[in-house]
Amino acid sequence: MGWFRTEVVDTITGRAYVVPGSTGNVGENENNLTANGTATTQVRMVISATGDGMPASTEQQVVTAQISNWVRIVLNFAGSNYGPHQQLPDQIHLPVRIDRRTRNVVEIDLDTAAVELAPFRDVAVHFFKQTESPLAPIRFAKALPGEAVRGAKGLISTWRETFKDLKDDLANPNAAPKALDPVEAEQRRRTATQLRFRLERHPKEHAKVRASALQAAPMYIAGVQHGTYHETEFESWVDFQMLSGAISPDEAADIRRRAGRA
Repeated sequence: MGWFRTEVVDTITGRAYVVPGSTGNVGENENNLTANGTATTQVRMVISATGDGMPASTEQQVVTAQISNWVRIVLNFAGSNYGPHQQLPDQIHLPVRIDRRTRNVVEIDLDTAAVELAPFRDVAVHFFKQTESPLAPIRFAKALPGEAVRGAKGLISTWRETFKDLKDDLANPNAAPKALDPVEAEQRRRTATQLRFRLERHPKEHAKVRASALQAAPMYIAGVQHGTYHETEFESWVDFQMLSGAISPDEAADIRRRAGRA
């Protein structure tokens, strides 16, 4: 019988940004009946900091681990527009171990993560009991990983409706411009962040969103120039297109310059 050698991975500590709305359970899990129960879970993340000071990777990675249900809920909804997101942080950067050579995440430091996320445990447990507990109506359980994706698919039609409203505003020079509600502006920003990660994986969808943005840009510019479109709405639209990756920062700056908002 021959010998075999187990490769020893040289790892470093680091942090990884969790993509909102992308954390979900995999397959059937027998121990998935309580908020504290663990289940096989996939977490989509991007390395944001490394212990050796080298540049962090910009590639998305999917890490599979046995994660407590309440932690999974926090990871999934934080930074999104769904579930108990208003009671959760805008961003989560998990402690991880990274392969020094490949720059891939080897594992999540779940013990440290649980301590750091403990302030949000009660929120997650309450949500679990209301939506996923065997004693609760299972209204939202199947929507955990997919809700953001379904929302992203409807964004183009949403902006088309806004685009139509803008045309109507421009046709009525006496219409007073309306400021954008700050809550809605924040929801758009979060949705744009989620959409960016989806568009990075779906080039064809990215092309459609980009084409829609470039088509609408002249109308938004005209609206803010003529005072029929409020500057907060204009800025929110530009930020959304840039954060989602539909347009580049240079293109966003050019649109603002053409609108006199540079």
